Amino acid sequence: MSAHIEIMLETSFPTTPRLRSLRLTDVGVWASAQLAFSPRLNVIVGDGGTGKSTILRSIVTALGRAVPHAPTTHEGASAARIELTVDPELPCSLSEYPLPPDLARASAGERMIAGLKRAVEGAGAGRAVLFDGEVFGRLDVTHAEQAVACLAGAKCQVVGVFGFHTGVELPSGTKLFTCGLADDGSTARVESTVVP
Repeated sequence: MSAHIEIMLETSFPTTPRLRSLRLTDVGVWASAQLAFSPRLNVIVGDGGTGKSTILRSIVTALGRAVPHAPTTHEGASAARIELTVDPELPCSLSEYPLPPDLARASAGERMIAGLKRAVEGAGAGRAVLFDGEVFGRLDVTHAEQAVACLAGAKCQVVGVFGFHTGVELPSGTKLFTCGLADDGSTARVESTVVP
């Protein structure tokens, strides 16, 4: 099952109930972090090793699914804690929208766009689409711009990870979580802003 989840985060787009907040205590590089999600587009950015994917893996773990490279306990801590608050009006379940099989020979960019469109159209009201946009680093700028346009037009909540290197402008109103490491490199920090 865990191998399936790893593939899911790279090649399909899981949906969950709409996320309200996530609190991490002693998880991975996070000594402490709290994220309050926007009901629409949420983008997590940062350099490698700053805890971006740990945030997504923590969400999936909190929903009761095993993930490879599961969140670990922060260095020096005896226990880790993940607290996820979701929209209470919907069942707490994880649905998956795998890429359509007819796109097996399509380019990575075409598969990404098709998968995103399928997920955001199928998610429905009150749901969130999760994506690990590290794959954006392998896309050309045109496909990355198409993916961002698809996400910006979504009627559901979107929570995803981007690398800084995407070079794509985010739409106005996007909640941006910027991850970085403390000066000593031992603990991550996160700052949130809304794109004007």
